[in-house]
Formats: sequence, structure tokens, C-alpha cells
Amino acid sequence: MSDPFAEAVQHHRAGRLDRAAEIYRSILTVVPEHSDSLNLLGVVLHQKGESAQAVPLIERAIALRPERIPYYVNLAAALRAVGRHEEAIRCCTEALARDPSLYEANLALAMSQIALKKLTEAEVVLRNLTESNIGDSRGPQLLGKCLREQGRTDEAIASYQRALERDPNDGAAQLELGTLFLVDMNSIRAEPQLRRATELLPGVVQAWINYGSCLVKLSREREAIAVLEKGFDRFPDDVGIAVNLGQAWLACGENRKAENCFSSVLKIRPNLPEALCGLADVHSAEDRIEEAMPLYERAIELDPMCNGYKGLANAHWESGAVERAVEVLKKGILDHPRDPENYIRLAVMYSAGGDLEAAEESYRTSLQIRPGYPVALVGLAQTMRSKMPAEEAAQLEQSLTRTIPEPMRAGVHFGLAQVAEARGDFAVAADHLRNANALTAAYNKARKHGYDPAEFGRDIDRIIATFTTEFFDRVKGFGVSDERPVFVVGMPRSGTTLIEQILASHPQVYGAGERRFAYQSLLRLVQENSRPGEERLDCMARLSREMVSKSASWHLEQMQRLDGGRAARVVDKMPENYMLLGWLAVQFPKAKFIHSRRDVRDIAISCWMTNFSMARWANDLEHIARRIRDYQRMMEHWRKVLPVPMLENDYEQLVADQESESRRLVDWIGLDWHPKCLEFDKLQRLVKTASVTQVRQPMYSRSVGRWRHYEKTLQPLIRQLQMN
Repeated sequence: MSDPFAEAVQHHRAGRLDRAAEIYRSILTVVPEHSDSLNLLGVVLHQKGESAQAVPLIERAIALRPERIPYYVNLAAALRAVGRHEEAIRCCTEALARDPSLYEANLALAMSQIALKKLTEAEVVLRNLTESNIGDSRGPQLLGKCLREQGRTDEAIASYQRALERDPNDGAAQLELGTLFLVDMNSIRAEPQLRRATELLPGVVQAWINYGSCLVKLSREREAIAVLEKGFDRFPDDVGIAVNLGQAWLACGENRKAENCFSSVLKIRPNLPEALCGLADVHSAEDRIEEAMPLYERAIELDPMCNGYKGLANAHWESGAVERAVEVLKKGILDHPRDPENYIRLAVMYSAGGDLEAAEESYRTSLQIRPGYPVALVGLAQTMRSKMPAEEAAQLEQSLTRTIPEPMRAGVHFGLAQVAEARGDFAVAADHLRNANALTAAYNKARKHGYDPAEFGRDIDRIIATFTTEFFDRVKGFGVSDERPVFVVGMPRSGTTLIEQILASHPQVYGAGERRFAYQSLLRLVQENSRPGEERLDCMARLSREMVSKSASWHLEQMQRLDGGRAARVVDKMPENYMLLGWLAVQFPKAKFIHSRRDVRDIAISCWMTNFSMARWANDLEHIARRIRDYQRMMEHWRKVLPVPMLENDYEQLVADQESESRRLVDWIGLDWHPKCLEFDKLQRLVKTASVTQVRQPMYSRSVGRWRHYEKTLQPLIRQLQMN
């Protein structure tokens, strides 16, 4: 080609930027004042991400040919890329003074105005562009962004959709619209837009990140991993993709792979809040709360606007520190007032405190942010039960006709079951419970979170084989002689919350709720003393006085922090500590132990009706039956070998004779009677329990014999329980 400039332009249009730049430079070597080469070399550098170098070149071109309007638009783009928006606006204004209808200059002007938060001015420009250029999608696409930043979500959605009507292949509009749906927690609507965005904009990393995040929210984690790995192949150095890939692995239950992702990122970016939160999430999932909390706190310190407060609040909640969880969550809400999930989580905590009016208000705040949101409606159903307005109950029922993630669908069935039971529609409640539990069990199994009753049975076998009469004889005299700890154990939904509430009403008692200190102390001991290849409890054969003293001291220190050592007794009502009674008796031979018993048929139906987050055995009646039988086997063993006394309290007897049984409980823990123990429903405190709507109610008997309403449904379970 005889014309070097024409050849350079041809390469430029074909995307061969390096070759085009080479020719532009060769032209400028011969003709330093060739303005078009200066301008287009600047454009090439801007396209390659070297905008700072592009600016002086285009400025020289303008100095040579100030009448060339496209130069101003190109300079505005380069200036905008380096954050010099005021100068970019002046460039656009200069161009528009020569031609007010110039589309590209108006677009560039609006972009810089949006960057400077001059949203009202930008909106005027973009509405004119949208109406005057009917065939171009960029005006309404950018208008959508302007409206979104003003919080005008519905108008923004309409503008993005208008852009896509003009050009379905507008990748920016697809990505922006999908992201808007994703941020608005409408992952179902976000999915097709974000999927299309990855096809149209494969070179935009945010398209891959957002699509992967969307699939995780839809509980399609394996698909998310495939998408994010494809994105990672394109952007191997992008920490955002790596963090989201870690979250997808975590959602699949692949904790080691998730930890590797977050740890790899932190080696490069040790102060990246998202990676710190991700690693903390892994620790939380593995009940390593002590390791998780400092990571969440560090993330929040680095970026108060990050989502670390959610993880930190949940960590406090799971550890039983409910008051602290509420405090953290409320602080997070101040920074994220438009996140409906925050209000839902807060409502759960209010329910735990017995403040059902505050819980209802918090659920309704969530619904104001996102009308018809099934999760908030489920919360209202579980809080209000028969008092739930018919209109809202209908909305909840209508949720089942929509395409929603399976865990959310299961939650809707659980909520409707609560409403139906409260209204006496037990057959309807049973149908919803069958659906809810089947969906939850299938979801957990698909993510390798299923329950293996045989493995649990083997765990009980190992405990029985370890904690024998001979073992207790050998360790006699170990532990700490402290009378403060009181441990209330039993199956979930057996009445442990009621017992704790009665005792916590005593002025000398601190109710600690459900604490994981027993399990954590054992885990610490095992980690520090196990040998390679050993089973978890093998180190008990080498248990020494020093090992027990160290563990018990740590456990007591955790309890001391709860009330500052003021109370004469501290009650830990973690139900499944029934498996750890032997270990607790070694640590605290002077502690008080209370076993809460209840008709196992009522336990079974109550567990089946509860949407537990961790008790995965509760979604299958056969699993419930086997769990109960193993529990009974465990408790029978403790009755034979436990070297400390244990009070057994029957829920039905406590309900039938409140005062006598309450006096017996108080006497058992070594305190004088106090009449406040009969007014336990007036005690104002936060507790972590599945019995959220019952904690602050006076004693009632309607839960006794509850199983009879579901006798036909429970027949397979009853037969299992009657097996020898």
C-alpha cells in the first residue's frame, strides 16, 4: 500500500493495534505535525489502556487543528479514563459549541457528568439523546446507569430494556441490567442477562464475576464453578474471579478448594477484604469461629462498607453471643440500609429475644425494600402464624408458582406449614412439610451436605467405647472444681429452652444460651494432642491432668467473659451436648447436669417442622427415628457410667406442674428458690433457639401430644422407634 497513513488506519480498524501504532509513529518521525497520526496514535494507546500517554498526543493534535471536532471527543475519552473528568467535560463542551447535535460528544459529556455525580445534568443530556437517536442503544443504556445511581431502580430497568429493544447485542446494557437485578436480589431475572453478557463481552471480567455470583445465588454452584473457571482462564491474575470461585467452592461444600482460592489471593493481596471474609467463611463453616472472627474484624477495619459484618454477626450468633450479633448487624445496617437480608436477619434475632412486634416490623421493612420477597414472607409466617393477614399468606402461596431457588421454595413450604397448623389445617401442614423436607434433603445431598445416619451411629459407638467406667476411674480427680457451670442437654425441641428460661429468671443465674464451648474445647484438645492416623478420640487414652486443666480453664474463661463472673450459675443449654456429657464431667466434676426429656414423637414432629440450618437429619423421618434411637442409646450409657449426678426432667411434667418442677430445678443447681422463676416469660434477653415464638410465652400444654395431629404421617417413624 503506497499510503502509510491509510495502511495504519486499515490495521487500526482490524484491531491490529501494535502494527497501527508502529506506522503512526513512523509517520510522525517524518512529519512530526501530522495531526491525524497524533490523534489516532493517542486513540490506539487509549484502547490499549495507556490513556495517560494518549492525552498529550491528542492535545498536540488539537493544538495543530483546533477545528477538528472528533479530536475533542477522543481527548475526552482519554481524560475520562485517567479520572480527569472536569477537563473531559470542557473538551466535550468545546466540541458541542461547534456542533450541539454531535452524538458522541454528548455521550462523552454525560459519562463524565455521571462520574462526577452530576446526575441531574447527565439525565437531561441522556434523555435528549434517547429521544433524538431512535436507532442507537447507548443513550438509554447510559441513562439507565444514571437512573440507577439515583436509586430509581424501576426507571433504570425500563431504560436498559429500551436499550436492548434497540440493540439486543448491546453487551453493556445486558451486563448493567443483569447486575441491577443481581444487586436487587432478583437472581432469576439476572441470569439470562448476565449469561448473554459473557457471550457479548468475553473480555470484560465483571461479566464473568457477576454471572458466577448469580449462579451461586440460584444454588447452581457447579455451573458457577464452570463459568468462573472459564473466566479465570481469561483473567488468571484477577483476584475478583478467584474470590468468587472460592465462594462457589464453599457453597458446594468443597472447603479445601475454597480455602486454597482465598489463601492464594491473600498471598498476593493480604489486605483484600473480600478474600479475608471468604477465608473467614471457610473457618465458620468448619466451626473454627475463633479463627474466623479476627478475619471478619480485619476486613471491616480495612473497608467498613464490605460485607464482613454479615459474617461476623453470624459467627457471634452461631457461637451463642446473640447480643453481640445484634450489635454488629445493626451497625452494618447503617452502612447498608437498602439490603433486605439485613432486616430479615435482624428480625430473626428479635424473634429470639421474644420481641415479636419488632420482628414483624423488621420483616415488613424488608418487604418495603423488596415487595413480595418470599424469605421475608416466610419469616412473617413463622412469627405471626395464624395471625398472618390473608393477603400476605396468599402472596406466600403465590411464591410457589414462580421460579425461585430450591432452598427458598423449601422455606416457603415450611412457612405455609406453620400457618396451616396454627389454623388447624393439619393435613395441609403435613403436605407442605413433606415438600419442604424433601426439597431440603435433595438440596443438601446434591451439595455433599447430606446426612449419614450410619456414620452418626458409629460416632456414638466410639463415644461409648471411649468413656467407660475404667476411663472415669483413671481420670478421677482431674478437671476444675467449679460449681458455676450448669449444662442442660437433650434432643433439640425437647424443652431445653424452657428449662434455661426458668433458671435464667433467677437473679443469681446467667442464661448463656446455646454455646459451642464444650465441642470447641474438645476439638482444641484433640488438635493439640492427636498423633498422625489416629481417630478423633484416641488421644483420650493419654489424657493427663494437665491436658484437662488447660482445656477446662479455657472453657471457664469463655464462660467468664459472658457475665464477668458475676452470676453464681451459668447455664449452657446446647441440646446436643448430650454426646459430650462424659467430657464435660471430666472437665467439671462439680457442675450441674440436667437432661430434658420429652415424648420422642413430639420431638420428631417438632424437628420435622423446623427449618434447621445445620440439623440435616431432621429432613427425613427415618433419619429422625435413627437419630432418636442413637440419642436414647447414648443417654442410657451415661446413666450407667457417668461419675456425676444428673437430673432428668420431663417436659410434660414441667408443663403440668410448673411450680413444683421449677423448684426442683432451682434446688438441683444449689440455689434458694426465687418467685421470679415462675415469671420466666417476662425475662427480657436474647437467646439463640429454634423456639423463637415460644420463649416469651407463659407455660402452655398445647405442644404436649402434638404428634397426634400427624399420626398417619408419622407411622413409619413410630414403627422405627418401636424396633428393638
